[in-house]
Parts: sequence; structure tokens; C-alpha cells
Amino acid sequence: MGMAAPADCDGSTDQWVDARPFRAQLRYLMASGSLTVDDVAAVAGISAQVAERLLHGRDGRPLRRISPDTARRLIQISDQHVRALRRIRCQPPRPGCSCDACSGPVGRIR
Repeated sequence: MGMAAPADCDGSTDQWVDARPFRAQLRYLMASGSLTVDDVAAVAGISAQVAERLLHGRDGRPLRRISPDTARRLIQISDQHVRALRRIRCQPPRPGCSCDACSGPVGRIR
């Protein structure tokens, strides 16, 4: 595991990274902000399909590896980011509104 793969001249890399810690990060972010997998994907700037496959696997098998770019995008998001987004989604507060019931879109953290 690790992200210290040698980069090509354009800065890209052909190496993949172990998916397990990033699956845990995705679950943690979802739990800390009461967000869906699609919400966290939007915040991280990754596709919802990649996030779904990371979380649930493909054909019943968990993903073993992900791209360094996906890993980097997930690890840059903190629980403070998702908590802040959870509060923003419900602004202005409405009587009886709970963040879990709010269906507004979330934005990407840059």
C-alpha cells in the first residue's frame, strides 16, 4: 500500500493503491456527515459509480485497488468538510427540517 509510485513525465502514474483504507475513509465521511455515497462522491470530485463500487464492490467482490487520483481526492476531505456541508444543506433552517431529510445538492470541496 502507498502512494509513492514513480510518476511519468506528465505527473501521472500507472500504479494503483490499496482500496481498503479509502473504503474506510468513505464510510467514515458518510457517517460523520450523515451523507449518502453520492454526496461524498460529489464533495470529493469522484464519480458516484466509483464511490458505489468502492463501498459495495463489483459483482459481490470488494474492490482491491483504486487509482491514486481517487485516493487523493478522498483523503483530502475531512469530517469538518462534510459536517459543514451538512449544515449548509439546511440553510436557511426550516421548521421540522432535519439534515437527513434535506435533499439539496452538495458542492465539491476544492
